[in-house]
Amino acid sequence: MRLQLMDIFNQFYVETATWGLNRWESVLGLESNSALTYEQRRSAILLKLQSKKTSTYDFMLELVRRYYAADAEATIEEVNARYLLNIIAERTPFDIAGLRSAIETYKPAHLAYLIIYLVHGSTTIYTGIYIQQHKVINIGMATNIGTSTISDAVKILGVVRTYKTIKLVGDN
Repeated sequence: MRLQLMDIFNQFYVETATWGLNRWESVLGLESNSALTYEQRRSAILLKLQSKKTSTYDFMLELVRRYYAADAEATIEEVNARYLLNIIAERTPFDIAGLRSAIETYKPAHLAYLIIYLVHGSTTIYTGIYIQQHKVINIGMATNIGTSTISDAVKILGVVRTYKTIKLVGDN
C-alpha cells in the first residue's frame, strides 16, 4: 500500500511522473505520444508550463540541459557581435527535434543558433605502404598514315591517375 501511495504521489510532479504524463498532457492541451520516452514527454510538458518565462541566458541554459543526459555537460556561448548562440555539448541530445523546437520557441527572433557536439576520443593511428609496380609504355605517333580513309568509328581511350608521392626517410 505504501509503494502504491508513493507511485501516486510521483504522478503529481512532472519530473517523476510516468503513467500520469497522459493527464499532464491532457490538461495542457498537448498531444499524447506514447512512442516518445518519458524524458521527451516531460520536456514537452515543462516547456508548456514555462512558456511565459523570459528568455534569459540562465533560462536558455536550463532549457538546453533538459535535452541532455545528466552526466553530459552542455553550455551556451553568446556571440553578440554575430547575433548567435552556440550550444556546445559533449554528445548529441536524446531528442534533437525537441531541442530545436524548444530553442525556436524561446530564443529571441533575431538570434541564430548552432548546436555543436564536441567529440573526445583517443585512437592509435596506423600507417602503411602500398607499393605498386607498373610499366610505362610510350606509343609514338604513326608516320606512314597515307591517304586512306578510316571506315570504322574512331575510339579514344584515356587513363588519368592522380596520386601523391611521399618520400619516406629511414634511419639508414
